[in-house]
Amino acid sequence: MAYTYVDVIVAGARGRAILTYHARTPLERGQIVAIPVGSRRRFGVVERRVSAPSVKTRPVTSVVDLPPFPDYVVDVIRWMDDYYAAGVGTILPLFLPARPDIASRAQPASGEALNPRAEVTLTPSQNQVLNMMLQAGGQWLLHGATGSGKTPLYIALSQQMLNKQRSTIVLVPEITLATQVITEFRKVLGDAVVITHSHMTAAQRRGVWRQARTQTEPMVIIGPRSALFTPRSDLGAIIIDEAHETSYKQEQNPRYHARDVAARMAEATGALMVAGSATPSAHDVYLRQQNQLQLASLPHPVHDNQRQVDIVDMRQQKGVLSPELTSALTETLREQGQAMLFINRRGSASQVVCTGCGWVAACPECDIPQTWHGDSGALRCHWCGTHSGLPGSCPECGGMHWRFLGLGTKRIESEVRARFPHASILRWDKDSFSARDLDDTMQQLRRGDVDIIIGTQMIAKGLDLPLVTLVGVVLADTMLHIPDMSSNERTYQLLHQIIGRAGRGPRSPSRVLIQTYNPDHHAITTASRQEFDRFMQTELADREAFSYPPYSHLLKTVCKRKTRAGARKAAGRLAEHIRGTYPAAGVRGPAPAWRERVGEHYYWQLIITAADRATLLSITQTLPANWRADIDPVDLL
Repeated sequence: MAYTYVDVIVAGARGRAILTYHARTPLERGQIVAIPVGSRRRFGVVERRVSAPSVKTRPVTSVVDLPPFPDYVVDVIRWMDDYYAAGVGTILPLFLPARPDIASRAQPASGEALNPRAEVTLTPSQNQVLNMMLQAGGQWLLHGATGSGKTPLYIALSQQMLNKQRSTIVLVPEITLATQVITEFRKVLGDAVVITHSHMTAAQRRGVWRQARTQTEPMVIIGPRSALFTPRSDLGAIIIDEAHETSYKQEQNPRYHARDVAARMAEATGALMVAGSATPSAHDVYLRQQNQLQLASLPHPVHDNQRQVDIVDMRQQKGVLSPELTSALTETLREQGQAMLFINRRGSASQVVCTGCGWVAACPECDIPQTWHGDSGALRCHWCGTHSGLPGSCPECGGMHWRFLGLGTKRIESEVRARFPHASILRWDKDSFSARDLDDTMQQLRRGDVDIIIGTQMIAKGLDLPLVTLVGVVLADTMLHIPDMSSNERTYQLLHQIIGRAGRGPRSPSRVLIQTYNPDHHAITTASRQEFDRFMQTELADREAFSYPPYSHLLKTVCKRKTRAGARKAAGRLAEHIRGTYPAAGVRGPAPAWRERVGEHYYWQLIITAADRATLLSITQTLPANWRADIDPVDLL
């Protein structure tokens, strides 16, 4: 009997993940099959037909009763393997549920009957941008000011795709905060909108996946980065909302950035790709400068409510709340407005700041802020490992008074409750908030049941709170002095976004107060004036001077050992090997990781840079056991 021989990508396989099998019937590229691997039954996808091999093959067990994946799926899997060195067997499960045989019998996702559709109305500038994108096609950076109406534009673009019988994938940074976006899409596009995310049950996710594989009508798929891997043969557009957000990078294997994969997917399918943000990343701005992205702009808010932004110099202040912020809170409460206080708790580790001039201890080699380790009495750079004691006096002004920065929302809440005992206060961070609370919390805020909101980055991400008339940034420096190459960029982005939370409702004018020990820092001054282009010009010049991405490629490698000495020794050996074997690569470290000890293990890292990405890929192939590699990480923490 004549057999068909095929190479199959085996889902979940590490190492040798493409195996050859035979079948009694012809199989197509992209067909989902069950195959034997050792003594186990696994699932895979046919990569290609091959000639009869010289070795004995095993038979395909069964074929899953679903249409084959579109060709681009196998192409993207191969590309991700080449680009991230992740392994095709590790990548395939992104596109495939754990039990595709069960998914083939799953009930399609069902929701409310939302066929009646409203109309989306665009401003002339929004309509101009939409027509420009549709006519030119390709890949776009949409730089839209906060409140400029990017969401209506996304909805109109998706509607145009539906009219052309094409599907759209809309990526959002966090599904728990995307309720407003989803509601707006459904008002206009009805039951064409399908949601997928990790908070759904396995059965619900299988239903969405099956619907995407079998439904002939076009659809709009909304979800976090995982939604990108919902296969559609009619893909017409990919939209990345808040494209600068770091949550689009997956930190577990397979490590990838959804922006890069979306670009490759759009290239493979001919789909339109739009990466939208009020504060595009340095990476995307660089791609625009290199003509790899087309630029579309919405520079003005739809409703240009007045807001006053002031910087409060904290160098001579005592306590957490300045007199200016305390007075503004008092006035806001008296006028029955709503206030929002923002603190970036991620900067909880201490940085050393001179109270006289605002000087911050930074590494002389890397120009990255050093972290104060109180247990060892040392300032340490987590890039290159250099360390020193606390200076006897400030090298800038000669002062001898230091402040160790490190605040959290709980401390701010205690301070505010002591000052304003009769105010209704809501703390909104990962410790106090769950996805189930979102709708109830938003209703409380819109009814005016809450006087003061205290939160972390979660409250900066696109929330529409029309009653907020005062925004206070308790300490901008905790963002600014995180020891990372992107700390200036993140500071600007967060400040720009948090400023955008004020002045979104009918009450005008609104006020924003930014407390800082560095009132003249360019990230803070440009953010206060919403001067993105000026900030990015300085940021890119600094990165080019230090050969940081996007002017180089970067690899973070981390080892795990039972003892600190063992981790340090392993990192030292690898650094010596790379320096001797790869002269084109720059090696910084060894140094302890941002969190050196987790549980019973110690973590040390190397930061490796190279102009050629292939050099870093080659290094990843030679890493010893217990080393983790991340090419082009979004941060070093």
